[in-house]
Amino acid sequence: MASYADNRSALFGGAPKDGDTPKAKPAAAKARAPLTLGGPSAATRERKKRQDAELRTKGDAFFRAAEELMPPKKTGFAALMAKRPNPLMAAPEYARAAAAYAAADARPLALAAYEKAAACSVATEAHHTAALMLEKASRLAGDERAAADLGRKSARCWSDAGEALKAAEAAMRCATETLRQDGAATDAIALVELSLDYAEVAKTSAFAHEVPKSAMLFFARRGLSDRALEAGPLLIAALRDANLLEEAAPTRNRCLAAMVVLHLSDRANVEAADAAFMDALGYDGFAMSSQAEAAENLLAAFKPRPPGDEGDAFADALAGPALQSLDVEIASLAKRLPRPDPAVAAPAAPLAAPPPVAAVAAADIPDLPDDDDCGDDLPDFS
Repeated sequence: MASYADNRSALFGGAPKDGDTPKAKPAAAKARAPLTLGGPSAATRERKKRQDAELRTKGDAFFRAAEELMPPKKTGFAALMAKRPNPLMAAPEYARAAAAYAAADARPLALAAYEKAAACSVATEAHHTAALMLEKASRLAGDERAAADLGRKSARCWSDAGEALKAAEAAMRCATETLRQDGAATDAIALVELSLDYAEVAKTSAFAHEVPKSAMLFFARRGLSDRALEAGPLLIAALRDANLLEEAAPTRNRCLAAMVVLHLSDRANVEAADAAFMDALGYDGFAMSSQAEAAENLLAAFKPRPPGDEGDAFADALAGPALQSLDVEIASLAKRLPRPDPAVAAPAAPLAAPPPVAAVAAADIPDLPDDDDCGDDLPDFS
């Protein structure tokens, strides 16, 4: 019977004998040089250039195929023998060409192809497809005015397709995502107002309240309190028309509290803010919400302080946890509110109660006659 040492030697090899030197381990592979932060390598740039050229070649092929399907119109006798345009088949070819151009970073060519695809889709009354093509084109337009115009056309196509809510959402996306938000942003503001008009038509939809909510927060972020105040009632009306006043209570409560903050931001109109807060208390569940607490704390900071109150109600309202329950844009607007004047006169102290009437001497009060002193004889009236 083999021993344990023999079995081990058979499996793993025998132990080194005396005088044998262990084999040297192979040298470790040379570590690769770390990548530098100087950008892509020359090989990567060359590969990207080659891929762009291939995509552009494909785009040219799709565009030529679409152009063959849309020959120019001819007049006279030549029109009788000319090939008729086929926008139904040309639209997808233009769309493929635009996608290839966009992938190759050839924006002007992609923009032109998307516009042609949208025109062919409109010719075949495929307004929803045209809206999608125009929205993609607006993201590629380098000019701000051109991008806004394409976004407006996209919203109009959704409206022609009978999708008022999608038209409002398309206008809102173009205003808040495609266009730049710096500067005056007049085009973005005009698109947001256009989205509110479309949302007014689709206010019975379950998601129609998202558009006025985005509009209110957009205006609040830019400090346009007067326009944000116009979007607030539209949000409440959309929730009411969709029967979501109770189901969407958090959204409703944030909107009601935002109305108070917006009134305070609009030239510190405390009376209007107080009226908005009192109206909000009429909705079930608002009085017990953290949004109501935040609105009440801010409103109290702008009211005259009671006598003897030396605390800073405004700082306490901004530092309180209830403010975090509001939307980020509204909470940021609250932090930018002008600090109330601490010199606001406190309300006049209530008038002191009049001194108690001096007790009248018991002797001055005549005694009531006893029953025995009253005669039993009744007067004779005959």
